[in-house]
Amino acid sequence: MAVGAASLDGRGGVWMLFMKDDGTVKEFSIFGHERGGFTGSLDISDAFAWSLYCLDDLDGDGDDIDLAVGVRNDGDSVF
Repeated sequence: MAVGAASLDGRGGVWMLFMKDDGTVKEFSIFGHERGGFTGSLDISDAFAWSLYCLDDLDGDGDDIDLAVGVRNDGDSVF
């Protein structure tokens, strides 16, 4: 299970929860600013993980579903 948590410091993270059959958390990992191998650039006000969206197997590798992570206030992106 993936849970987006835009934290009070504005950076936030994605919590990947690996569940037991009884519905409790077996283990977890956090992906975000300086955690979980994330190498992107985030500012304090970006609110990384404001939203999440399941993309199924976007890259076609057949392994896992892919996940889009929303950043609420990212002013660095150029559209």
